Amino acid sequence: MGRSAGRFLVASALLLLLPGAALAAGEGGGNTIGIKLYDLLSDVWKPFFILVSFASFIGGLLLLGLGLTKLTRQHESRGGIWGSGLAHIVAAALLISLPDAAGVGITTVFGSSTTSSSLGATVLDTEGGDGSGFDLARTLFSIRAPGGTADCLGATAPTECMARNLAENAVPMGIWTLFAFAFIIGLIMFASAVADLAKGQDRGISPKGIAAKFISAIALMNGGVFFTYATNTLLGDRSGGATLDASGLVEGSSMLSYTPPAGPAILEHYANLIGHVFTILVFFGAWAFVKGIFTLRAASEQRGQATVGGGLVFLAGGILLANAKYTACVVMTTMGGTGMGATFCN
Repeated sequence: MGRSAGRFLVASALLLLLPGAALAAGEGGGNTIGIKLYDLLSDVWKPFFILVSFASFIGGLLLLGLGLTKLTRQHESRGGIWGSGLAHIVAAALLISLPDAAGVGITTVFGSSTTSSSLGATVLDTEGGDGSGFDLARTLFSIRAPGGTADCLGATAPTECMARNLAENAVPMGIWTLFAFAFIIGLIMFASAVADLAKGQDRGISPKGIAAKFISAIALMNGGVFFTYATNTLLGDRSGGATLDASGLVEGSSMLSYTPPAGPAILEHYANLIGHVFTILVFFGAWAFVKGIFTLRAASEQRGQATVGGGLVFLAGGILLANAKYTACVVMTTMGGTGMGATFCN
């Protein structure tokens, strides 16, 4: 379910972005990856959220009807009230109130959620009129507009100029888009897991990998929070030098810049380029981290050649890649002592 949903969302995103690629490059600076991703989130994310919630609502109503029918035929069942329909009614209630049910799952596991800091609230109620729910009208307020781009054809350092354009325009919105659509896929996966529980009750068996499915769904709906917790666990407290948190890319982080030592002019020449490369690598680290979540889920269901070890490698590799400067510092000080990495690690 999750893999199919992911392919559908990616294909939809490409179809929406392709028409914009034909526009003239000079139309208000709008023909950039960052602007297109920003428009994608603004125009597509909310309808996707509503579509998933509506489909879950309809599915919940059907499941509720089935559960009530089973209750009326309780005398024909050997499983008692629970086996004859109550499980279906509970599952139906979760599907009908999917946004709130997902919000409960998020706060139960994490204590707080991405939605509380980035998307509007601690629960995902689509109403949000009283300020306690998920207000779709305020969903994108925390998303910063992408930075502008410079003309690199006449730049004295075209490579550094192009890297800066990617780091300031495409990378921040790419990370936000990655976590935003991971949230939608997690929401779909959460609904699918609830439906699987009801089906399993009919068959008298527990669905394979159902616990991993729920955990993966909650992790995907809180990609930034889960990444922060995993990073702090693996690398220690990164609050002072985090490159990525629940709100997206941490612009201005000391781990995304490079101050060269006095001396070699070549290091000063490439200092800005190195800093931009660190920023670009954050996106690929986040991508690997999300892929790791999917790999662990596939391994739990014994699908394909996915393994738990492979999933953990993606998770750890994504964290190390998103913190490339910190990783390089550890390698340098390990091989050459503190003196070798003293300047680089500042």
